[in-house]
Amino acid sequence: MRKTLIPIGIAAALMAVVAVAQADVVQTFSVSTPPAKAGKPIALNVSETTADSAGPGTAPPPLRRQIIRFNKGGQFNGKYFARCKKSTILAKTTCSKKSKIGTGSATATALPIVPLVNAPLTLWNGQRQNGRDTVYVFAIPDIGPNLLTIGEISKKKGGPYDYNLDFKIDPIQTLPGAPDASVTSVKTKTPIKKIVKRKNGRKTTHYLLVGPKKCSGGKWLGEAEFHYQRVGEPEVVKSLQASTPCKK
Repeated sequence: MRKTLIPIGIAAALMAVVAVAQADVVQTFSVSTPPAKAGKPIALNVSETTADSAGPGTAPPPLRRQIIRFNKGGQFNGKYFARCKKSTILAKTTCSKKSKIGTGSATATALPIVPLVNAPLTLWNGQRQNGRDTVYVFAIPDIGPNLLTIGEISKKKGGPYDYNLDFKIDPIQTLPGAPDASVTSVKTKTPIKKIVKRKNGRKTTHYLLVGPKKCSGGKWLGEAEFHYQRVGEPEVVKSLQASTPCKK
């Protein structure tokens, strides 16, 4: 395995989607960000599952890319926090605790040879890449080498969204001769994280994640775009929209 799966981002209170992605993929996606108050610091919990519509015993197509778009007006303040270096995480499997932003778990399958692969996840505030902030998702699976997936964060307004979290996922190799693994579940938790900076004798507190400044209509909007592809087959793309309650 070379890389893993995951989505990470900034939304609010409770978001859930269950949908048939297209043809043979059943995808679920949920996000909670307590306390979900407009303009206030938030935590972020993400959960998703992927399955083949044929049912148990059939692996879904591998996830190749995932983009999450978040309700405009939120903030990601990674620039104020320590960053994990890519070279460090690959060499030592860990970085400074100051750059750690979350934990989680994931599962994958490479049926019929490898039915289940489990992997704990650690989320890090990564180095800037292509001029953008990044989130590192580092996995230590019980089969195969450690995996690093990098999500680039960009801010591009489009409809009700602005922040975009874009993960490109390389083929996940398992045992020699076995098919590439397919992601079947991901769960991550990013708690409220803050840092106090001093400038000109004054203290300023910065939070990693801050909810959108407004709570219009009592909800925030989110969108997840999934790209799947089996070797030798066309890419399957599906976007799932969701809303989540928020508080003023």
